[in-house]
Amino acid sequence: MKNNKLKVGLLISSYQVDAWFAKTVEQLLACTYAQVDLVIIRQENPQAQQLNHRKAKLIKNSKKLCRLLLNKAADFTYRILMEKHPQITDACARVDLRPALEQLAALTLSTQTGNSGDSDARAIAEEQLDVIISDDSRALSDKLLSAARHGVWALHHGDNLLKRAGPPAYWQAQGNWSETTEVKLVKLGPDGDQALYRSYSATDHMSFTHHKNSEYWKSSMFVSRVLEKLHRMGEEAFYQEIAADNLHPEFDTGQVFTSPTTREKLNIAAKKLQDKVTILFKKSFYCPQWFLLYDLKPGLSKNFSRYKKITPPKDRFWADPHIISADNKYYIFIEEYMLASKKGHIAVIEMDHRGKHKFPVKVLEKDHHLSYPYVFMVDGDYYMIPETASNRTIELYKSTEFPFNWQWQKNLMEDVYAVDTTLYFDQQRWWLFTNMVDTKGASSLDELFVFYSDDFRSGNWQSHQQNPVISDVRKARPAGAIFEMNGNLYRPSQNCAHRYGFGFNINHITALTPEKYREVTVSEVKPNWQKHLQATHTFNKSGDLQMIDVLVNRFRFRKNN
Repeated sequence: MKNNKLKVGLLISSYQVDAWFAKTVEQLLACTYAQVDLVIIRQENPQAQQLNHRKAKLIKNSKKLCRLLLNKAADFTYRILMEKHPQITDACARVDLRPALEQLAALTLSTQTGNSGDSDARAIAEEQLDVIISDDSRALSDKLLSAARHGVWALHHGDNLLKRAGPPAYWQAQGNWSETTEVKLVKLGPDGDQALYRSYSATDHMSFTHHKNSEYWKSSMFVSRVLEKLHRMGEEAFYQEIAADNLHPEFDTGQVFTSPTTREKLNIAAKKLQDKVTILFKKSFYCPQWFLLYDLKPGLSKNFSRYKKITPPKDRFWADPHIISADNKYYIFIEEYMLASKKGHIAVIEMDHRGKHKFPVKVLEKDHHLSYPYVFMVDGDYYMIPETASNRTIELYKSTEFPFNWQWQKNLMEDVYAVDTTLYFDQQRWWLFTNMVDTKGASSLDELFVFYSDDFRSGNWQSHQQNPVISDVRKARPAGAIFEMNGNLYRPSQNCAHRYGFGFNINHITALTPEKYREVTVSEVKPNWQKHLQATHTFNKSGDLQMIDVLVNRFRFRKNN
């Protein structure tokens, strides 16, 4: 299998598919480990005649027509009142796959329901396909499910119970009862589905459309990732790992929701409008602001209530503290974000060992936004990798006069949207950890990518075989320098499930090789040790100084607070 491409069939309702699935097909047609050999069509627009018939009956039935119009009015009301201005391309826009697939063999199933008879299953089996990729997870016959070597794969967006209840993840986004939404690539089976890949994204409770688009674009990469893994590992090792990932029992305990009625849609719109008014009210009187907390203590300082504040003026915020201990001082590099310009630059705070500190001094500013100043020393020289995602680069700077002067050296990567890049040297090779957007429209909060190189100055960074090594909004994004303690290696990471930078985790790295990455979350920090804290998303320690950042809402009209 490792030397031959996997043979893939596409099971689609018609050549008109959603844009996210078209992206999936585009990845398969361009890859080196699989080839699409067969297009299987359930039936082009199989419900069109039924739909036209229902429309005709509605016109004759004024009561049902009135309900339909009210339902449409409810949808329109929600979109006008609540939906954000579209920032992400519609993942469910219809795309014609015929030009890309017209040279391939095609087979149309004989039934309208999508369940093929014996002849259909035999015809597909004769193609000797390795896997069939379906554009949805509707029920299929047992014979069709086993027509390819590795069965039929499909994506489940949101809980499977909710999948059958109308728009995937609709109730999670609108019901305010789920911080995260799970997306799974599954192998469909008559007695239950087997998860092949799982990912978790933050639920956007204020915009179902934004939530849906971000989730769907991210999931468009899952099929190609898993097929590459199957091809690379081989069947036996692949299914051993899948079995281990599905070792523990799972139960469907959620309520089975139906598609929302007109009244429910109007109630949701009213509730969300109320939420929006509350948010606007808070913004009118309160200003969200990041500031710093620190403690000077040997060992690990675990009680955040004893930490001291470093509070910025009201026209800016200070976040992302990274610490260098040198010259019997601490140099704290931070993002200084100016509210007027809506752009961040890098500043440094000098602090002595008693905690006495100076006002931040700007040390690096560019035309694009800068944040998360990862600073490190190699052979007596200081280097910095600030976040430069808005420039679509990972940039390396070297200090010409520490800590105030920094000179650009090179771009470690270009044409990438990468955030919070963090390096680690294990005495053998350099490791680069960063959150990336793998496909346009996906979130930068969800997926951690790892690269390695013999020289951190090199632009030749090799991708980890498991990339992305984590696809989970609750623990992917870096939150500070990787550190060693008691012989163990730990990676701070952000928990962005509730909101961006809501909390941070300490993760024990148990495996770090070019082929394997594993970590276990051993500590979770949420902003609940004091009132009025909204978030905390960075952790760093050097010597006796330990620092975090926190988000608070400051009253706009109080002179001193």
